Amino acid sequence: MNNEYLPQRRKERKDENLNQRARFRAFFFPLFSLFLLGLWSCPKPQPVVSASNLPQYKFAVAEVVVTKSAICPVCLRPVFNCEVKDSAREEFFEGLSMALAKKGFGMVKLSLAEASAEDKKKPESWLPLARKVKSDYLLLPAIYCWSERKGSAVASSSPAEVGFHEHIYETASGKEVWGGNFNEKQAPLSANLLDLQEFLKRHGQWIKADDLGQEGSEKLLEEFLKVMAENAANTGH
Repeated sequence: MNNEYLPQRRKERKDENLNQRARFRAFFFPLFSLFLLGLWSCPKPQPVVSASNLPQYKFAVAEVVVTKSAICPVCLRPVFNCEVKDSAREEFFEGLSMALAKKGFGMVKLSLAEASAEDKKKPESWLPLARKVKSDYLLLPAIYCWSERKGSAVASSSPAEVGFHEHIYETASGKEVWGGNFNEKQAPLSANLLDLQEFLKRHGQWIKADDLGQEGSEKLLEEFLKVMAENAANTGH
């Protein structure tokens, strides 16, 4: 081997190593900075209402009302509707039942086979049945968006999007005691660093609509329980 070639080859390898390190730093440090920024700016997790301190509520759940309009058919408030997949009702019930079970609550699915679509939007159509099964609350859900992700868990061209209302009525009085809205389209972490907590919870993957729906039911249930606890504290009950 030509001795004059060796120093030149060593110099080329050294330059190549330096270039690789420079490329690594250019890729890694911005990413690491975003991660630290996300940790610093991520909001503290909200306290979760413990199931051990809760009454054993029983929920009667009406049939899901599905709408393609920009108005909730139950409360008549505007909504941002999107495509609703055929299995949305079943997936919603599955997610809701799991959310209630986590709190130790009972759930009974109601059915009004003879009722019209218009009557099924009205809580007064469901309250007699809810009382008959001795439930504490009637939950009347309305889905206005339930779009499945397009792609896989690691690569999605269009992420899942879910939107629904949950209206809760006290069975005994028939009064609406709470109403909640969940609407989310999964976004990449780069779009919002404040979502780092959700990003980690989902293991950095694109989740399906049923998983997103269950997350929504869990969040709305938490909000409902906090409001009920605050009302009880204010009234001394």
